[in-house]
Order: sequence, then C-alpha cells, then structure tokens
Amino acid sequence: MTMIDYLQSQDLVFWLLVLVIPVLVVVALRERSVARTHRRRSARALDQRRERDAALRWLAETYLRQIENPNEDPGPFSLPNDALAGTEFEQTLAVVAQRFHGSTIDARDRADAAVRTALQAVTSGFLSRTLSQQRSIESMERRFDNPQVLESLMEINHQNAGLGNWARTIAVICGGTVGRQREPVTLTDVARAAAGEIHDYKRVQVRSMLDVSVLSHAVNPVVLAVAALLDNAARYSRPEHEIEVNLRTVPNGALVVIDDYGIGMGEAERRRAVELLAGTSQIEIASLGSTPQFGFRVVGLLAHRFGFTVNVDHSPYGGVRAVILLPHSLLTSQAGADTPPAEETGQAPVPRPRAGEPAIAPPVPGQGGVRHVPRQPLDPSVPPPSAPAAREPERPRAVPPPAVAEPGGHRSAPPPAAADPAGPGSVPP
Repeated sequence: MTMIDYLQSQDLVFWLLVLVIPVLVVVALRERSVARTHRRRSARALDQRRERDAALRWLAETYLRQIENPNEDPGPFSLPNDALAGTEFEQTLAVVAQRFHGSTIDARDRADAAVRTALQAVTSGFLSRTLSQQRSIESMERRFDNPQVLESLMEINHQNAGLGNWARTIAVICGGTVGRQREPVTLTDVARAAAGEIHDYKRVQVRSMLDVSVLSHAVNPVVLAVAALLDNAARYSRPEHEIEVNLRTVPNGALVVIDDYGIGMGEAERRRAVELLAGTSQIEIASLGSTPQFGFRVVGLLAHRFGFTVNVDHSPYGGVRAVILLPHSLLTSQAGADTPPAEETGQAPVPRPRAGEPAIAPPVPGQGGVRHVPRQPLDPSVPPPSAPAAREPERPRAVPPPAVAEPGGHRSAPPPAAADPAGPGSVPP
C-alpha cells in the first residue's frame, strides 16, 4: 500500500467518524429525553393513583357516612382535591354517590314507614285500653262517696289519662289522628282540658273566659297542642310559679296566650322553636334519638294540619310567651252548631252542661280528647299578676285529663326543680 492509499483510507475513517458521532449524540440525547419523559409520566401516574385512592377513601369514609346519617346533610358532591375536578373519574364517583344516596333514602323511607305503622298499631291498642280503664275508674268514682277513695281514684284517673295523652302524641308524630268530638266545645273548656293533661295542672291559671267554641273536628288537636305548650312552660319554670292562660278574641279569630315565669329562650333557640312550630319539615322517627322531644314538633304538625298558627316569643314576665291563633274557620259562636251524624264518630251526643255544672265532652273511643272539665268561677276582669304567685290552686272536682309524658322543651337548661321525673328527658335539641 502506497502512502497515498494509506492517507486516503485515513480520510475515509475520519469522515465516517464525523458523520457517526453526531448521530450517536442525537440518539443518546433522545433516549435521555425519552427516559426523563417516562419518569415524569410514571411519577404523574403515581400521583394520580394516590389522588384517586384518597378520593375513594374520602368517598367511603366521609361522604357516604354523611349520607347514611339522617341528621347530616352531605351537600352537593364535590371532591376535596381540585386536581380531579371535572375529570371522568370524579363524574363516575358522583354517579356512585348519587345512587347510594337514592338507595339510602329508599331504605330509610321504608324503615320509617314500617316503624310508623307499628307504632300506630301499638298506640291504637294502648289508647283503647286506657279509655276502657278510664271508664272503669269514672264508674268507681260515681259509686263511692268516701273522700279519700275519691281522691285516690282521681289521681289514678289523672295518671291514666296522662298515658293516653302520651300515646296520642306518638300517634300524631307517626301521622295518625287524634279523633274528634261530637260537638263544639268552648275555648275556655278546651284550655282547662289542656291544663288537665299536664303533670303540674294545679299551676295553670285560666285568667279569662270566652263563650266562643272550637269546632268539633279541631277540639282534640287544639287540646293536645295547648297541653304540649303548657307542659313545656311547666318544665322550664319553678314549681311554685303559676302558668297563666289568657283567652282573647281578635279580628282574625281567637288567641290562647300562655305565659310562664321560667328561664326564657335564647334567640337561636327561639328561631329553632319557630321553625318546628311551622310544621312544614318532615319528621323522621330515626332522627328523634334515644330521648325524643315531641312537644314543639307535635304542636307544629297539628297547627299545619288543622290550619291554626303558633308562635313563641319572650314573655313580659321574663319567661316565654306562646300564642295560638285559631282562625274563624275553626270557631263557632254556638256550641253544637256542627254536630256530625252519629255514624261519623261512633259516640252518643255530648250532653250540654246546665248552669253551674262542669262542661263534659267525652273522648272519642281509642283517641282520647276532652274529658270532664270543671268550670271554675273566674272573673275575666281581673288583670294578670305582675309577679309570680306561690298560691296553691284549688284542686278540680273532677280529675283533669293529664300529663303528656314528653312534649319536650326547647330551652337552654331547665332548673332541676322543674324536671318531670315521669317522662323522658327534655334536653333541647
């Protein structure tokens, strides 16, 4: 090989290197870029997996549990991590949550309906038995003249009627009825009958009298509503203080005004009470808890169902003032004006009381209602006292129909002396 041939071969290698090295550099840089992209994609995929895992944990441990709890509102579905907002994954989880919500509501409604049906059946049988027992006790009261025996029978009758009132309260919560009277009853007698349905009936003072009457179909609901408000007033005021009931006519109907000397209400509690008294929200049995409070809920349901209104506010005596407005559609000026036919109520007509006798309106069988209500002579012109009185009211000659076992209060914290040991707890919700 000549020198020329050698140099020519070296030039060929050089030029080959000049061409190959840049290609190798480009390939190496590309591979490095591809590797870096793969690493970023792997890290992003790992982050997305962690975000989705966290979203699934939030759905299972938080949102679905809020849906299961009837006392919580989960609100619109939205993942806490904005990184998944608007993605197909979020939409899929939203569909899952929506279907779970629907299934939960259906199951809750079926369970609630089953509980209501069972409770209505139980309370119906219970009310029939209490009514039968009431008739037996009243028959014994007519046969015995011994004052001590009569006093004991009256107390037993009072306690028995209290059980019936408690059962009617549950019946209303479950969507049942409270029956109707055969004749209208004066508003004064309605107020006195309601006073007889609470544990502390001796503390209630009806300060005025009206001849206006409540129509027969509204008598029992109004009695139950007034009794619940009186019981609430009794629970949150001292036992030596009176509870005043004033009856008034107004252009829109008639008022039942209840004042107590209790601990009053805070503004938040008053707003909550007004909301319950509106009676527009559905009551779920499961949401009542282990110490259910029926009072304002029952009053609201009755008011909404029968067309009267109830409001609570601060009393000038420092406690709470509850006002029931009965519209003209529930009132009449003549007792017996709307007497229904006998087959409608299944009762004999109610006898009209003679002058000086108690007004008597027997309850509907199995439903309870207005019972023997003594007319106590009261002067409507006597103004309410400006301070709580500690006097002991006269015991009614006939036992008033008594205590609601638990109308439930809605105030801050009742004084220990005002608690009713006979009923369930009354801690405000």
